[in-house]
Amino acid sequence: VKSAVAKRAKIIAISTGGELGSLSRQYKFMLIPIEYGAEGRGAIGIIIALLIGLLNKIDIVDISNQVQSETILSLQQGRERLKPDINLQHNLAKQVVDSIGNKQLIVISYGTLMPVADRIRLNINQNLRKPVIVGEIPDFSHNGLSGLENIQNPDNYFVILLGSLKDHPRLQVHMNTCRNIIKSTGIPSLTLEIP
Repeated sequence: VKSAVAKRAKIIAISTGGELGSLSRQYKFMLIPIEYGAEGRGAIGIIIALLIGLLNKIDIVDISNQVQSETILSLQQGRERLKPDINLQHNLAKQVVDSIGNKQLIVISYGTLMPVADRIRLNINQNLRKPVIVGEIPDFSHNGLSGLENIQNPDNYFVILLGSLKDHPRLQVHMNTCRNIIKSTGIPSLTLEIP
């Protein structure tokens, strides 16, 4: 930020406050505040939607108002479904954490969803103070699975398979192979497929 200020760049920040909020007041650049009630990393979907809306307003991208509204509504609905006061049977996040328990978590994904797998790893590291193994297909379907086939206590592990029906069919074949091999080992797993 200080480098951009020194170059007299036009700065627009999206923030829940914190250091970036302080810098915006100090250097008098535009701040779009987010009242989220949590750390900024917890509002990543909303921050991205705001950024896309901002880019649309200054004609860098072209997204209809309907798509913007639907995206924001979807993010708000997702947030409501994952609130801490929603009971276990209706809260997927709580169900996943409950299933993991004290088990070693392995997240398997590919391509465009690898940042999501990495975000899961970071959240588990930060919030549960547990290590997480992240494997990327196709490499994991060749090399990572060979280690899983020799596990003595499958109940000590939990696998999340994160995929998308929109990705290349070959990646989906690798994911199905992983799913079948993991099932044969007896390791509990959860498949999350993004439509």
